[in-house]
Amino acid sequence: MNKEIASQSEAFRGEQDAWKKVLGVEVDIQPLPISITPEVKKNLEKMGAELFFIPSLNLGTLKELKDIGVEKFLDNLQCRYPNWKKYGSLSGTQRRDHSITRNLNDWYWQSVKDEKIDFPRLPGNWIVIEMMPKPAYGDRYAPSKMSEKLGFKDRFDITWDNINKAINREKINILNETELRSGDVRMLEAREWNLLANREDWKRTFIYEWTNTEFRDSGESRRVVVGCSGVDGAADADWCNPGISHNSLGFRVAVVLGP
Repeated sequence: MNKEIASQSEAFRGEQDAWKKVLGVEVDIQPLPISITPEVKKNLEKMGAELFFIPSLNLGTLKELKDIGVEKFLDNLQCRYPNWKKYGSLSGTQRRDHSITRNLNDWYWQSVKDEKIDFPRLPGNWIVIEMMPKPAYGDRYAPSKMSEKLGFKDRFDITWDNINKAINREKINILNETELRSGDVRMLEAREWNLLANREDWKRTFIYEWTNTEFRDSGESRRVVVGCSGVDGAADADWCNPGISHNSLGFRVAVVLGP
């Protein structure tokens, strides 16, 4: 077995072990895209980003959610993924214990049921994610090469609209600099953020992060924000107007990899 094959095998085992801890069941890990060469991995590290596999999950369907309601739907998800707890089933003490894995809150799933948020899809794909810690309130995100490319000195007090414009402006440059052949550069979706926050250490600070997930209400497009430890931690989801900014609302960038 050559070093590259051994490295990939080790990465697959690491992903399987990490997701089994979060979900309580084993998940299939797909092979890395052919675009992920040793040189690309080095370039990603320079950007402050890491590779993760977002597993394909059996989330059911929108029809099922509408037919049986949010509570029963979340009970079914917890049966399939026993470690991914329904937030409403946790005691007050458990809610404050952020080591306990939890699904997104009832507000999110009720909004999905009401078709204000698209039904989540988790097809199973590799993704590149900025992995700086989520800072405590009053602190700052660690500087990164990605921040420099987007033109931001800090991650706070920036509207979703301006972040999205910067990402779209720099998308080709980001892909070229990392030598990736293809990819969708964006903020994380709420469903991705929830899974990764349960796996990583993003849920313990009184800071929200923007997501790419749209919330539609009264004919207006808004965006889902997530992750405040003072509310629900990894389960926390709410909406915010994409044109406002706040000193406790940050973001991170992801690249969803192509074949």
